[in-house]
Amino acid sequence: MKHKSYEVQRQCDRFPVALPVTIRAGSDGRVVMQGDTVDYSDCGLRLRTDLPVIISQKVEVIINQGDPEPKTYKVVWVREPAQTHSTFEAGLRMSA
Repeated sequence: MKHKSYEVQRQCDRFPVALPVTIRAGSDGRVVMQGDTVDYSDCGLRLRTDLPVIISQKVEVIINQGDPEPKTYKVVWVREPAQTHSTFEAGLRMSA
């Protein structure tokens, strides 16, 4: 059975939390976008943003409340906006 890209097995439990974030993407980190977390864990997070990210892309995420240190994640799935929404959702896994 083929799994959809957003049906990725999680290694850590995620907890619902909405935090504003800044996302830096692109090979040089120049693509900067704003978003919000949907849920968060020690292994990854799910976020919403107005601009798309790409599966397998590495991104830096800065939580705008608390720790300003950027953390690197790998995009493991992306969900396109529904007709009633304008935001993308993405699942990110913590990178080593």
